[in-house]
Amino acid sequence: MASQAHLNKWEKRWHPLLQEWVILAATTSQRPWSGEMIKAKEENLPEFDPGCYLCPGVVRASGEKNPEYRGPYAFTNDFASFSMDAPDVHRDEGFEKTEPVHGTCRVICFTHQHNLTMAELERHEIEAIVKVWQKEYSTLGQHPKIQNVLIFENKGKVIGVSNPHPHGQIYATNFIPRICQRQLDSFIQYHKEHKSGLLADIVKYELEKQKRIICENKHFVAFIPFFARFVYETYIVPKRHIASISEMT
Repeated sequence: MASQAHLNKWEKRWHPLLQEWVILAATTSQRPWSGEMIKAKEENLPEFDPGCYLCPGVVRASGEKNPEYRGPYAFTNDFASFSMDAPDVHRDEGFEKTEPVHGTCRVICFTHQHNLTMAELERHEIEAIVKVWQKEYSTLGQHPKIQNVLIFENKGKVIGVSNPHPHGQIYATNFIPRICQRQLDSFIQYHKEHKSGLLADIVKYELEKQKRIICENKHFVAFIPFFARFVYETYIVPKRHIASISEMT
């Protein structure tokens, strides 16, 4: 049970990566909840679903047929938000300003097994996924039109995931998203002022304090940042400096 002193806390905390204040109101976690409750595992799924367009051997909506793959499998999203072949149109009329969006959207099936999540896979299976991430990141990042490669996973019906098959996505775009750009600017500015890395110094600080560490091993540390914007926000950071996921071993 949280202490009363903890509950009676209203403050704002500086977010050094986003260069903005984050409001902390501990009392909100004690509000009565009468909204929807989501079960940890919503349903018992089969290992293979012939109606799932991500399962091996199934024909997708585009007419393309998935191979009988095992392990991770990557392909270009049939309904991508970006395209390398987007028309090169520009318009600047009053409040109507447009520029072309070039890029690609990749889908990464984590496994051929329809009824598992990434957390339920064996270590060697997760390592295979990371290797696919690395390959995709390096390949897409070398394209002359691409400025940013974002690897992510949305999970669960509650946030709109349309298919329960374990999968993630990669957005490679000809622009850098606003939050990524703000973080990049913060890294550059911090290095100019302190001659050290911002994220490296945050990790060093958290390891010294040992207040918000979730777990750590020889190579990585997982922690809740002091400036977390969400109750579940977690950083997983390598202990050695690497420029990108492609340098992970």
